[in-house]
Amino acid sequence: MMRQVRALHRLEPADNDHLAALRVALSVAVPSLVLLIAGREDLIIYAVFGALTGMYGRSEPHQLRLRHQSQAALVLLSGVGVGIFLSVNHLHSWWLVGVEALLAGAGSVFADKVRLKPNGPFFGILALGACASVATDVPWYTALLIAAASAAFSLAVGFAGWVRARAWQPGAGRDVVSLRGPAGRLAAIHAARYVLAVGAAGTLGVLSGSGHPHWAMAAAAVPSREPTCQAASAAVSTALLGRFSGWLSPPSFFFPACGCRPNSLPTTTLLCWPSWSSFSSSPPNCS
Repeated sequence: MMRQVRALHRLEPADNDHLAALRVALSVAVPSLVLLIAGREDLIIYAVFGALTGMYGRSEPHQLRLRHQSQAALVLLSGVGVGIFLSVNHLHSWWLVGVEALLAGAGSVFADKVRLKPNGPFFGILALGACASVATDVPWYTALLIAAASAAFSLAVGFAGWVRARAWQPGAGRDVVSLRGPAGRLAAIHAARYVLAVGAAGTLGVLSGSGHPHWAMAAAAVPSREPTCQAASAAVSTALLGRFSGWLSPPSFFFPACGCRPNSLPTTTLLCWPSWSSFSSSPPNCS
């Protein structure tokens, strides 16, 4: 127990962390500010989820980072797209729980296969629940295009440094896990954990009458992404710290006075503040 507590306060060796954080901050800030200046702060939520593409592939060469972030964008945009579909068709409550639980399992298999890092489909799950729970007064394709454009901007930011080195290795690619034999069984178990945890949390959220089962499902997905109890405990602790810090940050205090809707500035703060800790997460061992 004490070893786990000490691990929560240990800082790992630096690995150009400031550059990774700067890329994510830039990816999130630019689309958000554009929408804020345009007076469409209600659409910032879609831009933020697309911009989280920049969190992936932090220490990889530009060529591999581009592939890694493209794979992550697929997870994020799928979550946004399904969430928008549920929202515009007014499919909430049990529909949201069932769809999100199933897609959590599917996203887990994909994330394990391509070795996403931060590992797991957590941000895709979060995007699905959040987008399904807010209404938008623009066509569904506009909201989805905003998320896609934000993801594309993140890809450009992540690849921009290639201009200096201009190194390209033909045929280079990221390792992909073959989901056969023991690796397939591990991936199936991991996916089942996601489905059960997300489904159970969503069920409790609906039965409690809170009206926000998506937050319960997102919270349940945090420890599900980790392969060990120690890693899961660390993930939960950093997520809780990030959420509370987000609510106590200056933008959250400024938010009521600026006339913005509840899914704009706090969304950006809540999502991005704890995200830096996710860089240190390790993918499940499926080899």
